[in-house]
Order: sequence, then C-alpha cells, then structure tokens
Amino acid sequence: MSQGGHQTVKIQKSEVSNVCGKCHNENQMAFKNSVHHTVLKGGNANAPVCTDCHGAHKILTSKISIESEGCLNCHLNQKLFPGDAKGSASFVAQYKTSVHASLEKGQKEAAGCVDCHGDHMIQNPSDPKSATRLARQMETCGKMSW
Repeated sequence: MSQGGHQTVKIQKSEVSNVCGKCHNENQMAFKNSVHHTVLKGGNANAPVCTDCHGAHKILTSKISIESEGCLNCHLNQKLFPGDAKGSASFVAQYKTSVHASLEKGQKEAAGCVDCHGDHMIQNPSDPKSATRLARQMETCGKMSW
C-alpha cells in the first residue's frame, strides 16, 4: 500500500536514513551532521531517525504534528531525559506554558521546537554555532516572523 508516494517496506532502524535519503538527500546530509545521528552512531537505540518524526506509513509534514508527535514525544519522557536541568523532560515541559507555545494568528505556535533548534540539523547547545546558544539568542529570536 502506498501513501504520499511512499511504499511501505520493512527495514532496520540503522538503514532508515539511507532509504529516505535516496529522495531526500539534502535532509539526509543535514541529519547525518546532527546530534541525533551522532547519538545513533554511538549505539543509542532510542536515537530518532526519519520515521520517528515523520512517520512510516502516514507521512507527517505539518510543523505542529512533527513537533508534538516527534520532538515532544521523546523530550517529555522522564526516563530518557531525567532530572530538572536544561534539556530534561521537566525543563521541556515548561514549553507548554511559555510564551513560545502561546497561540498566534491562525492557531499556530508562536515558536515551535524547530524554529530555534532546527529540524534535521539539530545542534548541540554547546556548539558555538548553535542558534540556542545564549550569545546568539537575539539573532535567533530576531529571525522569527511573528
């Protein structure tokens, strides 16, 4: 059965990026330079691949669907991100009550995860080029089209 031009084929998690990358090469290259891919290569079986955010049988393309079913699905998990420090599930849960999650015109979030953290090229906050670095905060917020 095919949905959205994609045929369903059972593949190993380690091959997902290569299979999707056959048609989505730019996204594959960005993903391979991301912290998610680094964690996957390091042996973490819970690291996300294309199908974790975009789905396997029903391809998700909506920004809000991807963030709520992708980013927050994992990053609100206390077992994966324990504690109260930045990056923990408790810290991420504060997003729902923040100004960033407030609804704007057209029922869109003011700023979703990918607006600051990127989509396929998720950057480590300790990277000097990261959009979430405190020194780049004004630049990151200034690019938003409120």
